[in-house]
Amino acid sequence: MSYQLERVERRVLGVLVEKGYTTPDQYPISLNAIVNGCNQKSCRDPLMSLDEVDVSDAIDALREEGLAITAMGSGRVDKYRHCVPDMLEINAREAATLAELLLRGPQTDGELRQRASRMVQINDLTLMHELLDGLQEKSFVKRLSPPGQKRGARFAHMLYPEREQPHVDADAPAAAPASRRAAAPAPGELEELRATIAALTHRIVALERASGIET
Repeated sequence: MSYQLERVERRVLGVLVEKGYTTPDQYPISLNAIVNGCNQKSCRDPLMSLDEVDVSDAIDALREEGLAITAMGSGRVDKYRHCVPDMLEINAREAATLAELLLRGPQTDGELRQRASRMVQINDLTLMHELLDGLQEKSFVKRLSPPGQKRGARFAHMLYPEREQPHVDADAPAAAPASRRAAAPAPGELEELRATIAALTHRIVALERASGIET
């Protein structure tokens, strides 16, 4: 099943997943806690300034999609939790990876490994690549970098509405034109270049001496 979430819905869902892993003793969380999580200054890109109406509307939309539910707390305040692993049929590490993409947008594999490990430990890039491969197979993540790029490849989630997809694709690093890529010198070319440089250096020194220029 594919999901197309609006900007605030993505932020709220990312916060629900993140807080479920980072503050399990305080989970599920209240509307006020979600607002604070959406607006916090760290681990967020872009920064937002949402109010309770914005977040409440987003929660309602996520509930309709089956991605969040309301759970009564110990007091009279409603609390909320996500249903990402069950609805998307992904594991905890995959959910943490997806949450980081929801909270910060497109990122490299290295950034995702480091940041998602705040929630669930991801020991190395090999495991990170396995998680990304699984999320790509389920069509929840897309690779933005060229297939041949092994290090620093960028990835984005695929929960954007269709109208935002062109902006996400524009984040992909363009491959350098073949004509601009530096080629390794052919055998013998390096020696020729060194000889040319030496000859030019000799001529410059001779011209400076003839002109009375002290070097």
